[in-house]
Amino acid sequence: MKDKLFYCLQCKKDVNEVNVDGYDFGDRWLEGVTYRVKNVDGRPKLLGIVDADKVINPKDDAYLNKLNNDYWNKMCLEHCEDLDIASCPTCDSGILVWGASPPYKIP
Repeated sequence: MKDKLFYCLQCKKDVNEVNVDGYDFGDRWLEGVTYRVKNVDGRPKLLGIVDADKVINPKDDAYLNKLNNDYWNKMCLEHCEDLDIASCPTCDSGILVWGASPPYKIP
């Protein structure tokens, strides 16, 4: 996430927190599981797993409780180091991800 900027075209604003689909790094194990990640000083910080737009405790979920969540949290953070696709936590639409300076003007 170092030197990454996130912009939501739908909300027309910069976002600092993004939703990341677990399928991107966990394949079928995490299909449909959404992780909320925040950019803190260029490093990804995991805020938690999101269900119905609120962060949940994996121990309270019947499926997630069976997984090695420490391992998958680590995989999520590693994936976010080179993040190129995510969704807006406000409107759930895709967001633009680019380096420290946008390659073109924001619409």
